[in-house]
Amino acid sequence: CRLSGEHDAAIRVYAVAMEWTSQPHVRVHAMSGALQSAVASARLSVARRYVAELDKLLPTIHDLFTRASVGVEVADSLHRLGDELAASVRLDYSRTLAESSLFHEVVHRAEQTANSWAAVRFKAVSATPHLRRTKQYRSDHFRLVLRSLKGLTAATL
Repeated sequence: CRLSGEHDAAIRVYAVAMEWTSQPHVRVHAMSGALQSAVASARLSVARRYVAELDKLLPTIHDLFTRASVGVEVADSLHRLGDELAASVRLDYSRTLAESSLFHEVVHRAEQTANSWAAVRFKAVSATPHLRRTKQYRSDHFRLVLRSLKGLTAATL
């Protein structure tokens, strides 16, 4: 449901999974999926609630792969929520945990996540000067057209 864009349905499915499981590592994965769905559907208060619950539950998980993997997902969700500092700290912790435990897949996902954040920042920074130039160019061009229209109306009257 989440991957197809049905975020509300995904949240409901994850809620059922969280309710029915007695295994904390399964519950954490379901909660992370629900968090990602809440962020994608802009349900910010629900997303913040999932982050708070994950903050309580993740330290109790003994499975390091789950902690590292879910940590990357939570970091990306925090970044999408606008909490870049907390996201960066969480991503660094998860990457360090994955590197020390030789979880290459999680290290790769952490690097991809960091690269996507950098790409978004680069795109935003590089787009700004271009927009300013275009806006100024259009403004000068618009003024020229207005002057010619004013001259045209005066000449035709």
